[in-house]
Amino acid sequence: MIEPPTGPGVLGQGVRLTNWQMVEGGEIVRRFPAFGEILALVERKKGERRMATRRDIDPVTFKRFLPLITLFDLVRDRSGAVVDATIRLMGTEVVHFYGEFTGRPVSAYPDPAVPARIIACGNYLVRHRVPVAASVDGLREGKKHVGLRILYVPLSEDDVRVDRAVSFSLFYFPSLER
Repeated sequence: MIEPPTGPGVLGQGVRLTNWQMVEGGEIVRRFPAFGEILALVERKKGERRMATRRDIDPVTFKRFLPLITLFDLVRDRSGAVVDATIRLMGTEVVHFYGEFTGRPVSAYPDPAVPARIIACGNYLVRHRVPVAASVDGLREGKKHVGLRILYVPLSEDDVRVDRAVSFSLFYFPSLER
């Protein structure tokens, strides 16, 4: 398990994340088996490259996962840290849960914990250039009964710099898993 980042410089003033975990590598599939198929598809599509490209996440290969997908352009500051992300594509299940935010920055989302988690995972992708998964119980105000398991995959056009990310969201009910 990865310790989630903390502090106002990382998450924004006054943002506190609770019931949240991040995992990487083999731990992703061990903890969240549903992501195994997605990671295998990404591996197959990227071939020998370190990271997948935007073109690799094609609608034919990932058809059954399209309702769960979100595509982000990562926004960085001068130091290279991810400070925001622009949503380029949202799957129907993601829109159903969060509302339509295509074309908007994640920082525009009304609950500051949501963009804080996305930005924290984006920074992890930029630093490590490997997929990371996160799990949160009690997603946001008004939806405390729902949890989220989300896989973030780094995307790179030059196989060096992470410039985008794609996520796959699985919603669940924590009370049913106890």
